[in-house]
Amino acid sequence: MTGGSGERAAQRSRVYLPACADALALLVAGSPWQVRLGFAVTPALRAADPAADEEELEFEAFLEAVGASLAGLGAAAARRVVVSADVPTGAVRVQAGATEPAAVSLVESVRAEQVVAVHVDDAAGGRVVAAVLAGAPARLLDDVALLWFAAGELDLALAEVTGG
Repeated sequence: MTGGSGERAAQRSRVYLPACADALALLVAGSPWQVRLGFAVTPALRAADPAADEEELEFEAFLEAVGASLAGLGAAAARRVVVSADVPTGAVRVQAGATEPAAVSLVESVRAEQVVAVHVDDAAGGRVVAAVLAGAPARLLDDVALLWFAAGELDLALAEVTGG
């Protein structure tokens, strides 16, 4: 990747990060967010679906992040949240032996300026998530679309998650 002046720009990787209201609050405040688990297009993901193009692989990584977001929810918080960010490639480490082929860890914190978008369940989707967490079939989530917020709308995404 090169800049407009011909200088070599830092390589970036798109990562999909399961998040929560606390993570969004950190980003809104301009504080760094230390992420433990993320998802990205990895060699293992490419090997698992060799016919997929880059966009399809990114969507698969995103879906793994959505699933991890659900797994991390408690009964009180029933909104899935995924932050999409572009981080330095050197900050991304593939998780050896992970059960999810797109699983990565980050060795650097994520900052608000690295955020590309935030995806959040709307209120109706939150009710479906709450029902699934209470034991309803997970297939109910198949029809739930997540809202999309641009990078400059972190505060709106946080308000959506917190009901504020």
